[in-house]
Amino acid sequence: MGYAAPMFWLQGCGAVPEVVLVEPTEVLAGETVRVVGQRLGAVGLRLGSVALRTEDRGPTSVLGRVPDSAPPGHFRLDVLDRSGAHPTELSVTVISDRPCAAEFRSNTKLSVARQAVVLDRFWPDGRRQRWTLEGADLARIEVESTPGCSAIFLRRKAGGRLLYDDDATEDLVERAYTVAEMLNLPVLVAAAP
Repeated sequence: MGYAAPMFWLQGCGAVPEVVLVEPTEVLAGETVRVVGQRLGAVGLRLGSVALRTEDRGPTSVLGRVPDSAPPGHFRLDVLDRSGAHPTELSVTVISDRPCAAEFRSNTKLSVARQAVVLDRFWPDGRRQRWTLEGADLARIEVESTPGCSAIFLRRKAGGRLLYDDDATEDLVERAYTVAEMLNLPVLVAAAP
């Protein structure tokens, strides 16, 4: 199933889906959000104009995967059913992970003994976000190089990827192979889109 938000049959007799919670409220492209409420077993989800792929649906909760191509920004959550779109009062912020954009400062720690990576991000507005990723949670190391930017990403088995390192002057392919060897992961080298 693609990222298009298909319309599903409405549960109940004309009852509109009700949403009371979305978590987390900040995600990276490729990650999932969990929506909690009532009559959610047959709905689609949308953040602004971006359709989410729905997974693990039930009457009181549904997971929606943000596409890898989702732009950064703050978006209202809409629930879609056969009768149309139902805007909610809830929103989600899609965080940028664009390499060489200098949108945040970061500290990265790699523990070979624990087979883990810790990423700390600090934004100019004071926000901080931390990810701790076990090697077993990672599928591979990805490295992309374009004129003016080289970047290493950690591709997660659960979907999505996180920026590990970027540099506007140095080619990071060799470093990507070093990190991959430390974590016992394969490497995918590609030109950035």
